[in-house]
Amino acid sequence: EGLKITASGTFGYKADGTLESTSGGVTFSAKADTEKVTEAVKKFVEDYNAMIKEINTQVTTKPNSNYGPLTDAQKDEMDETSIKNWENKAKEGLLFNESVMRELSMDMQSIAASILGSGAKAEDLERIGITFSSDYSDGGTLVFDESKFKQAMETEPETVSDIFTGGGDVKQGLSSIIEEKMVKYATRYSYQN
Repeated sequence: EGLKITASGTFGYKADGTLESTSGGVTFSAKADTEKVTEAVKKFVEDYNAMIKEINTQVTTKPNSNYGPLTDAQKDEMDETSIKNWENKAKEGLLFNESVMRELSMDMQSIAASILGSGAKAEDLERIGITFSSDYSDGGTLVFDESKFKQAMETEPETVSDIFTGGGDVKQGLSSIIEEKMVKYATRYSYQN
């Protein structure tokens, strides 16, 4: 499960085969791979923010009535790149102010309130390097402070774990809150037999 064990002392038998002292014990200590965890959280925040940006772009981009569907005659007069650019422009705004997209956008913006309502403290979030953008137009994006996160992983990994997965005073972690918000959209139009 990703656990690496490194022997940093000697115990048991010596190289010549004689028994070393039996009075000493073997001790183990565990430490999270801070770099690996930090990179994973950084990637998560980047992907999450890209998703938020795309949702908000789709719900706020107005359609441009100057770009309707192309006729075959118009396509014959254009090169492939021009056709593709025209069709991309014609597709912009298809989800403008669409009710499900608007609802999804609002749900994503409510994640900050949900994690705080679940027992996480704003100062704990800030201490571990996870905050929400204070700019309303960002639509609920996360702000990640890599150095604070690394420090928190070294000094208080339980707090990091509690905030992401739940535990301690945090009833529901950030990851499960996001999953809960997203699942209803991912399964909204699925049919079960």
